Amino acid sequence: MVRGFLRVVTGFVLAALVAGLVQVLFARPPVDLAGLPQAELLGRLESRGILTLAIATHSAIFASLFALLAIMMAEWLGVRSAVYYAVIGLAIGLAGFLAQFASENAAQPTIVNTYALIAYATTGLAAGLAYWFFAGRCAGRRKKADPENTRPPTKSSDKGTENEPTASTAVTRPLHRTTPTTSVPTTHGPGSAKSLEVA
Repeated sequence: MVRGFLRVVTGFVLAALVAGLVQVLFARPPVDLAGLPQAELLGRLESRGILTLAIATHSAIFASLFALLAIMMAEWLGVRSAVYYAVIGLAIGLAGFLAQFASENAAQPTIVNTYALIAYATTGLAAGLAYWFFAGRCAGRRKKADPENTRPPTKSSDKGTENEPTASTAVTRPLHRTTPTTSVPTTHGPGSAKSLEVA
């Protein structure tokens, strides 16, 4: 029980971190990092790491209720399909896109564009698959062995099997055929007849 809880919590945290990283990669592609001096490169990586943690925290807070319901259902039913978690992640990502659009200010530029939609959809898919890889593929309890299949055979079943011949214990007995005897007249010399018994 405790191990399952820790598995779910760790998987959710990992999914949130992946969501934050994907958002940062879409907002600030790593193309501009090429050719930078080492000191400036480390500074930019540090700032993007902090931004990843901030977005991951925001994503975890937003997705917690939806993810909790989906995870509880998956654990209850033992759903271990990657498609299930990918679809759930995609739905949460699109819900985040709609929530961002609903909270827009008229004075600010709108988020409704193809790039932002792809970014949110990719974020949801990546987070859902990350959770599946770490925790979702082990969802549900292991089924216990059926006690009926593990019980030793009862005495009544033993008696029934003892009386029935099997292929290995069956003894074949030769068939004794009795054929009727017939008398066939044969001749022994002239004028004499003697009956011949044929078995």
